[in-house]
Amino acid sequence: IFPDIQAYTPLIRFWQAEVSYMGKTVTQDVSMLGVNEHGIRLNQFEIASGRSLTELDLEDRNGVCIIGTELSKQLGILSVRTPGTSNSAEPNPLIFVKNRDINFACRVVGILEKKKSSGEGRWDKPGGELFLPHTFLRGIRGDSIYSNEGDLNQVLFEVRDGVVPDVMSKRVKEHFERKFGQAGNFSAEANAKLISQMRKFLDIFNVLLIGIAFVTLMVGATGVTNMILVSLSERVRELGIRRAVPNQATCGI
Repeated sequence: IFPDIQAYTPLIRFWQAEVSYMGKTVTQDVSMLGVNEHGIRLNQFEIASGRSLTELDLEDRNGVCIIGTELSKQLGILSVRTPGTSNSAEPNPLIFVKNRDINFACRVVGILEKKKSSGEGRWDKPGGELFLPHTFLRGIRGDSIYSNEGDLNQVLFEVRDGVVPDVMSKRVKEHFERKFGQAGNFSAEANAKLISQMRKFLDIFNVLLIGIAFVTLMVGATGVTNMILVSLSERVRELGIRRAVPNQATCGI
């Protein structure tokens, strides 16, 4: 339907998650999200240790997870094994997660790189991320009475080079509005905050350039005018002397 979309991932969010490992429990600032194999990259994260999610994890609904840097420090999990290395025979840590009525265990297969911000459109604390396959979370969640928690109601997509994000977002929104009508409330954003900031910066930069150019022209014009006036004021007397000297010489003869 949308060939201009290069990659996408569902986003399934859970709040108030508790993570336990080896007698340590983290209850604050844990953001649990269900994504696909592109979810880590599309959320602007990189893997520091271990691996990312794979298509096989999504198909088999594997109970694997990837944790943020702060969460790994609080749990005491500083590194995990990387497939194909000498430590591949060592088992990865098994953590236990609790969220309201959901209790499950997952194997930590990756740790995220540290970053200052969790990403565009994210309000959670950086470092407390817990990424899992969305198929696994949807399977263990089942039907929930809690509205919007664990529902597949958000998709993050990446457009191809040369495609305008604003235009693509409007096309996606219009497609779902035509298909479902009043049965749903749809919204689409293309990094609105970042784009607005860039546009505001460009507008300010253009105003500064125009101001600098105007001041430069004014200074240059003032300098040239002053030079002309000084030159004329100095040459007036010189011209008068030159006109008077020949006349006096003629009279003397």
